[in-house]
Amino acid sequence: MYETIISYCEKYGNKDFEELPFNEVDSLCLCQLSYMKIDSIVPSPDEPHAFVRLADIYAHPEYDKLFIDTRFDTNNRALFMAMMNGKRFNTMRISLHVDLIVESAETQFSAVTYKLSNGIHYVCYRGTDETFVGWKEDFNMAFSKIVPCQASAKDYLKLAVSRFRGNFYIGGHSKGGNLAVYAAMTSDKKLRDRIIKVYDHDGPGFRQDILESFDSEGITEKLEKTMPHDAIVGMLFQNPKQEYEVVESRGLNIQQHDPFNWRVDGTKFYKVKDIFKTRQFADGTVNRWILAMDDEQKYNFVEALYSIIEGSEAKTLLAFTKHLKKSLEGCFKAFKNMDDETKNVLKETVDILIEAGKENLKDNVDELRGTIQENVETLKKELKK
Repeated sequence: MYETIISYCEKYGNKDFEELPFNEVDSLCLCQLSYMKIDSIVPSPDEPHAFVRLADIYAHPEYDKLFIDTRFDTNNRALFMAMMNGKRFNTMRISLHVDLIVESAETQFSAVTYKLSNGIHYVCYRGTDETFVGWKEDFNMAFSKIVPCQASAKDYLKLAVSRFRGNFYIGGHSKGGNLAVYAAMTSDKKLRDRIIKVYDHDGPGFRQDILESFDSEGITEKLEKTMPHDAIVGMLFQNPKQEYEVVESRGLNIQQHDPFNWRVDGTKFYKVKDIFKTRQFADGTVNRWILAMDDEQKYNFVEALYSIIEGSEAKTLLAFTKHLKKSLEGCFKAFKNMDDETKNVLKETVDILIEAGKENLKDNVDELRGTIQENVETLKKELKK
């Protein structure tokens, strides 16, 4: 049976944190909960002593609004009910919710704090949502030293620690994992002493100059990074010195990034040896591509790409896909109307990508040849069976 975070909550939901200590699967459950649209239900920092429980959210008139993202509607509903129906999460207090989207500043930031039944808090950063401004900010990470959401993550952690007593877990999925690591790495010693663990679930890494600016003392040993075996997001700017564990996940390519596809084994993730060799090659090519461009080239490329997306006139991925034909027509029109200089930026960037792929192929040709041969032999054995 392929167990998931939903079946985990159904199986272990009646064990509190004294019976079963907090673990990596709990962390991913809370990260996925943070993606649900709780902004009009969970108290903000302006309400310092207010909180809600899952049952309060369920009884709220705007409960169905949680599942507005139709891509994950069924799974989100199942996870929410599984968490609410067990004592592990149903007494959890939820507060300090922030949901910030500022198009002019190209920033999307959301975070929430959970107080668990054992009195320990979990500061959770939401990953990239369905808004295009959120995706733009992700792209900005490739050429900006600090993006607004990272600064917000640092400020939010300071706020949460000042509001609540005791110790903290910090975590996030996708961009949320990057924010959790950034907030921890830029915190002061007094604050980081209260951090128990930092969970980075398939979050992108950092530019080398940012990485070198971190004071990792007291944090490195608390970091836990997990990625699916066909990782795309988590391998972006992955620090070669940072350890990570690889989780089996269903689906192809970007679908493996979906927390509902991660395989659970009892009270932990089902681990595999490493990232697929073919994925390592592809991710290595992307990283080489980004590093081969100077900051101006990166900036111009992202601006050109985003201007094509803006041509769709959609503000979110949901709106884009809902009117796909119209959206694509708008994108194509925006591309055709670009001036020659902007089109050359796109062409130049693609050329750099091709060259990065050639160089990566040269460096990895023997290893790739061995991987292909190994796959052929495995296929032969399966056919004989």
